[in-house]
Amino acid sequence: MSFKQNLPILALLAAGGAVVLFFAVTAPSDDDLLRQAAAAHVKTMEKARDFQVLGDTVDVALADGSVAHLAFVKRDDHWAFDRDLADDFARHMQDPAAGRDVLERLGRRLVQRFNQDIKVGEGLRYAFRVGRDPQGVVGEVVVSFAYPGGETRPRGRYVETFRWRERRWQSQGVGALFDAAPEPR
Repeated sequence: MSFKQNLPILALLAAGGAVVLFFAVTAPSDDDLLRQAAAAHVKTMEKARDFQVLGDTVDVALADGSVAHLAFVKRDDHWAFDRDLADDFARHMQDPAAGRDVLERLGRRLVQRFNQDIKVGEGLRYAFRVGRDPQGVVGEVVVSFAYPGGETRPRGRYVETFRWRERRWQSQGVGALFDAAPEPR
């Protein structure tokens, strides 16, 4: 007798569970939400042609053939544009502390190469670029300098790589030295 009295309650619970299951199954996935946020942001960009979501970053193909690398962040179950990684890398490299760290690592490479104490001064020319490799977004700094001593003072380049991980630029260690042809006058 009590089973028949509880039947309407069981039916209501089953119906409520079915509704919850329906919304859980039909809710967009996290990837879909990021793709929607990226599409909305790309629409605001001039000369954007197409985009590709790769992890929590988005590569946007621009009309001039270049690629913009964008970072998105999840806040309150919604994805939002966070930063343009090329601009962020340039700002990071213009920070005096980051510049000193790069010059210190350049100095270590020069000491290894010449086996003598060498002091690297300020005022060197830097170039920055951001791209992607199979592991993610990579920033690269190229420092042009003249080798110490000698009349001809050959030119050199130091290349150091940074990787975008955990929402910050992380150095991949001491970079590489390259001999460069003299620059045209």
